[in-house]
Amino acid sequence: MSDVNLEVLISTMNRNSMNFICKMFEKTELSKFNVLIINQTNKDNKLSSKLPNVRVINSFEKGLSKSRNLALKNAKSKYVVIADDDLVYGKEFYKSILEAFEQNKDAAIITFEAYDDNGFPMRKYPDQSQLHNFETISKVSSREIVINLEVLKKNETTPMIKVNIDGSIEINNIKDLNISDTSSVNHLIRKFSSENEPIK
Repeated sequence: MSDVNLEVLISTMNRNSMNFICKMFEKTELSKFNVLIINQTNKDNKLSSKLPNVRVINSFEKGLSKSRNLALKNAKSKYVVIADDDLVYGKEFYKSILEAFEQNKDAAIITFEAYDDNGFPMRKYPDQSQLHNFETISKVSSREIVINLEVLKKNETTPMIKVNIDGSIEINNIKDLNISDTSSVNHLIRKFSSENEPIK
């Protein structure tokens, strides 16, 4: 495992090759952080990793919510990034995340901006960092979320985070959590076809 206390939790399906990891992290050094892949597959099509900082769980259950929840349950790092297998991460995204948590030590969750292939934001983001409330956090996609598991585990309510069947994130006792939006940090790019219009 990497010394950096950061883990990218990737949901994928029917993989038997690690080639997709090369694409996801082509702009950064994969050895600088940890990765947990939840590969929803069948018994004849398993994925394995020879990399010391990349773990794989082959799951025979289907559904994004099951994949995300299994990843959260098995995460080993303090900070976890929720990821899909079609994201491409920026050069030093992990440094941006660690710096954001260093500046917001009590934050349970910090959200970041996501961009498409052309560099356009995936949605309209606030002009400056802010604390989330129930309304603003409900508009955040799971791919924009980084979680501080240590802060969440201090809270007595379980489960603190639940991924719903539609892929949305449900957070219990939001009033007790410090959830920050560091929208000025550009750390990941979502891959879309050229048919998609950039958000203006």
